[in-house]
Order: sequence, then structure tokens, then C-alpha cells
Amino acid sequence: MQARQVLTGLLLALAAFVAYQYLISHLFPERPVEPPASAPAPPQPPSPLAQATAPSPQASIPATGRELVFTAGLSTESLTIGRRGTDQLELVLSPRGASVEYIRLIALEKGRYVYRAAVDRDEPYELVSPVYSAESVWTSFAARELQVREFGNYSWPLDGLVWTVAESSPEHAVFTATLRTGDDQDVLRLTVSYRLAPDRPLCYRELKVENLSEQSLTVLLTQHAATGIRRESPQYDMRRAIVAAMDPKSQTVRVSKTAQRSEMRRRHHDELLDLLTPNQGSFAWAAIINRFFGVFIRPVASEPDAAGAASLVHFVKGTVALPDVDEKLGDFLIRLSSAPVVVPARGQVSQKFEIYAGPTDPEILEQVNPEFVDRAKVYYNLAHAAGTSCCTFQPLPQLMVGLLHAIHFVVRNYGIAIIILVLIVRTVLHPLSVYQQKQMYRMQESMARLQPKLAALRERYANDKVRLNQEMMQLYAKEGVNPMAGLVGMLPLFIQMPILVALWSGLNSDIFLRHAPFDGWWIKDLAAPDAVLSFDPPVSIPILAQLPLIGFVFRDVPSLNLLPILMGLSMWLQQKYMPKPALAVQAQSASTPRRPGQLSPEDQIRQQRIVGYMMTIMFPFMFYYMPSGLNLYWMATNVFGIGESLLIRRQLEAERKRREAAGPAAVQRESFVVRLLRRMASQAEELQRKADALAERDRVRPRKEKD
Repeated sequence: MQARQVLTGLLLALAAFVAYQYLISHLFPERPVEPPASAPAPPQPPSPLAQATAPSPQASIPATGRELVFTAGLSTESLTIGRRGTDQLELVLSPRGASVEYIRLIALEKGRYVYRAAVDRDEPYELVSPVYSAESVWTSFAARELQVREFGNYSWPLDGLVWTVAESSPEHAVFTATLRTGDDQDVLRLTVSYRLAPDRPLCYRELKVENLSEQSLTVLLTQHAATGIRRESPQYDMRRAIVAAMDPKSQTVRVSKTAQRSEMRRRHHDELLDLLTPNQGSFAWAAIINRFFGVFIRPVASEPDAAGAASLVHFVKGTVALPDVDEKLGDFLIRLSSAPVVVPARGQVSQKFEIYAGPTDPEILEQVNPEFVDRAKVYYNLAHAAGTSCCTFQPLPQLMVGLLHAIHFVVRNYGIAIIILVLIVRTVLHPLSVYQQKQMYRMQESMARLQPKLAALRERYANDKVRLNQEMMQLYAKEGVNPMAGLVGMLPLFIQMPILVALWSGLNSDIFLRHAPFDGWWIKDLAAPDAVLSFDPPVSIPILAQLPLIGFVFRDVPSLNLLPILMGLSMWLQQKYMPKPALAVQAQSASTPRRPGQLSPEDQIRQQRIVGYMMTIMFPFMFYYMPSGLNLYWMATNVFGIGESLLIRRQLEAERKRREAAGPAAVQRESFVVRLLRRMASQAEELQRKADALAERDRVRPRKEKD
């Protein structure tokens, strides 16, 4: 009975749903859904009269956008702006999408390009270039799509459209595209203009939407930022996309999202990565950066006294042009989308953008515009910080790089400046290094001396772990040995690590080291491997190229780099000259009987040596493709470390001879740790005594109750 009722209820619900759908479809007919727009076939070139700036007589506007088309330009030939003597940028513009194909840095100094493509060629640095595939080509700052609400939310693709070149000169270019009815009546015109700023690496791009009809239109625009940035690091792909927003609470610029290609690649074209939404703040700027350079776009005011507005950028999303390609490419696509914007009849809306293409170094940014380093205005420093914030405190890299530049101002050679910087840092950290090595040496020597007594205690209290620990603490307290000295000796190393990593991070992203020579014939570029011998084509070493973790070093090797090998040799010498306990103490500990599996101090020291030697083998592989400046810095650190170790060994030897000449001390001052161990041993003994008393009472009480 219950099953029949359930089935009857389901049938009645289905009948009611069908009747409801039928009734609604007749009372409120659904608006026809427009199919996704595809790139329209280029129509016949419009007549000169139709291309005139003045709008033609207005005719009736169709209800859907399928009857409207954008006119195509007459030529797809690229044009170049930026070849005046004071220009710092050269832009190759494409009529397809009114976009930028190439951005080259052409600033000159003493007749040579400041930023060259290669150290041995006087050619301008090409910062961005098109991204090609078998089907399409993606360029920078292309107008991607236009949607008009009044025409059934119809969308027109703009990146494949050939725009008309309306104006062209050495410093600026203007592209136009006009939306027309089937009888050549103008409805809407888009204008994209580029104008270079003299003496600065800036370009101004303005997007204008003109309504040529007699009714207001609601438009939504999507456009791209830069794409196709060049890779600078031979080992690590440091390219990324960054979007910044103005925080409404603090009124300062902050990073909204930083994304690398791997994160964007996990999303498909229909599932873009959100880089900025309106609830995260107003759009400040978007950029793609590599190790040294970046291309930034930000909204600015059209007039000097007008307030800037970002009304045409409300949403920022990210994707990649070639998601199916495994290679590391600079094919980021940052899409800047607007909210619905109402363009009044015979009116227009526009948005002006400023494009900066150049180094991300704060010093250079401040020279271009002080607002670029102002946290409350633009603050492009966020892009530079993204490449120098690895595992260290952010002010430290700037401090180390600032000190390097100060030294270079005196010696005029960045290679020598790196060596002097290492010397200064090692001198400042010398007391910590001395303390660390002495503590490790004394710890090893003390543990080796106590091994016979510790072995006797383990033998005597093999079945009583609590008593064994008590006796060992008493032995440590009696002999004045701190068993935690090894860990305490590691503290100076933890203090040094942030400084060392800050030096690494700062040197790795300092543009002033790019193409800076050390000697001019061996190390020509401190920002690249030394490459004493180049292989063309690159070679792969059989078997070794297939090894895990380190196989990439032997695969497609472009050159023989000598500096990492010398750096590994310096590490081996430093390990060899580290202070070690006397051989007599090691021999004494080796003769002490041990339990199966127990390591003697000599075995422990031998293991430490093996680990150190393994590091000397691994580090050259890790640093093989790293810049020469970093290898030079690490090798200089090792060389000064060798001298420091020899000095500490001499001090320890003199200290040992003084102890032998003075004999055993009559009164030995106890350290804090020794006093703590003594107190812990007495407390443990007292607790053990109370526990034994309680156990005896519990054992005797049942016997008395039984009697």
C-alpha cells in the first residue's frame, strides 16, 4: 500500500511539473539564446565614406547582434613606433586586435644599449614577443571581446579582428574598429591609441568607446595585459603574473594574487583563475615579470588634473595560451574585464592606461616616477619583492644589495665587490663561527673522553632505564659536560642562515649584476654561468642524464661551467680543515666496548665527514646553472671559512696545551646547564625513592588485610 502511494505521488508531481513548464512557456516566452560568437569572416573593405569619422544617418537598430558586424581593416602589416633618439621603448604594433607584438628596450648609454639581448652582442633586449601555436597567435594588450546588452548580450571577438590604422607616426598610432548594420549604418566605434613618453620607458594606451546611435548602450569589454615575456634564469623559471589592488582600509597598494604558469595551467579556458574581484579592492595594476624585468599596466587619468578611474577594469582573471604544452612558457594571459558600462546616445566612455616596461629594481623605478615606489600610490616594489622573498626577512636582501652597491661605488667592479662583501659578512659573523666550531669540537672531545664511563653505566644498569638516566646526568654534572652543547653550537648557524639566504636572494635578482663582468675574459656576466666552453648543440652524458634528482645537470648541457667545480673544491677543503678532536681521544673511545649497533664518537665523526663530503658533491650540481655571482660569493665564503678554521684550530691547540700544562683544575666552576643537570638528577632520585616507598606500601597493605 505504501509503495503504491509513493508511485502515485511521483506521477502526480511529474504531471504538475510538466503542466507548469507548459504554462510558463506560453505566458512568458523565452528570449532566443544566441549561439557563441565566432570570428566573423572579414567582409569586403568598406567604402571610404563609411570609414569617415562623422557618423552616417541613423537607421533602425536590429534587436540582436547577429545582424551587426565589425568592419575589417585594409592591411595586416605591423607598424613600429619608438625610433626617435630619446625613446627608451620600441613597440611593434599589430592591427590584429590593435595589439603589441614586441616590446624592445632601446635605451642607450655611451652609444650602446643599456639592456642588451646578450653580453657579447649590441642588440636591444626583447622583453615580450608573440606566443604562437599551430592555430593561433597571442599578442600583448589585445582587445579581446565586446558585449552589448541591448543586442541580446551578443559578443564580438576583437583579438582576431583586423583594425583600421587611423593614424601613425614615430611616437604614436591609432587603431579603430566600427560596428555597423547590414546597410552600412554606424552603431558603435572602438578606438585604441598608443603614445610613447619621451625619455622614459612608458607608453600610454587609451581605449575609447563611442556610441554612434540614438539610444544608450550597455557594453562589457575584455582586454589582455602583456604576454610572452622572455625567460631570464637558465635553471629556474622565475616568471609570474602579479595583480595588485588598492586596499580600501589601509589605502595602500597590496598584492591581490601572484600566480605562476603551473597554477594557471591547471585551469581551463572556461575556468579562469580569479586574480582580482571587486570585493578585494579597486584594481591598481597588473604585471608579468621575470627575473629582472616586468611589463606593468595600470589605469591613469586622461587629464593631468583629473582623478584616475578604473571603471573599465572590475574583474581580473588569469589563464595560459597553451595549456596543453608541458614546456615552461611565458604564455600568461591576464584578462581585464569591465562591469556593465552605460554609454549614452552620441556619447563616449574612455579609459587611459599607462604601460611601464623595464627593470623591477626599486632604484630604477624611482628614477622613472617617484610614485612607482610609493606604497600609497603605485608601489611596483611588490613585483621586485616577489622574487626576493624566499626564506628570509624582506629587509635583509635590500640591505645586502645596498651594501654591495656601496662597495661597487668604490672598487667599480661587482666581482671584487662581492668578495669584499663576503669578507665583511664573515668578519661580522666571526665570533659566532668561532663559538660554533669550538662548541662542536669540545662536545665531541668531551663525549669521546666519557665513553668508557658511559659504557660502564650502561652495562651496570642495563635493566633499569630510570636509574641509568639518573647516573648519566650525575656523570655529566660531575665532569662538567653539557650534553646539549651540540645543539647550542648550532644556534649561530641558524643566526647566519637568514643573512646567507638574503645575500643569495638579493644577488640572484639584482639587475646591476646582469652583463657585469668580473675579469672580461673568463667571467663576462656575473648574472649567468661562466661557460668557459660552449657546446653547440648541447650534449647529454649517457646514464648520468637518467639519474633521479641530479640527472638534469647532465642532460642537454649547453656549456662547461668551471666556477661551480671550483666552488665544490673549496667546500671539500673547508670540510678537511674543520677542527676535530685529537686522535688520542678518538683511539681511546674506539677501544671502549660498545653494545651491538652503538656508534662510537669516532664513527659519529666519520659519519659527519661523509655527510660533509656528500654536500661538496651535491652543491656543484645544485649550483651548476646558477649565476657566476652566486658561485663566486659561495666560493669566497668557503675560502674565508678555510682561513677561519685554520685560525680556530690553532686557538684550540693552544688551549689544549695550556690545559695539559696546568693539570686537572682543583675547583671547577659549574655552568648553568651542569647545575640544572645536577638538580634534575637529585629530583629524579627523590621521585624514584617516593615511588619505591609507595610500591612497598601497596605490596604490604594487602598482606595485612589478609592477616
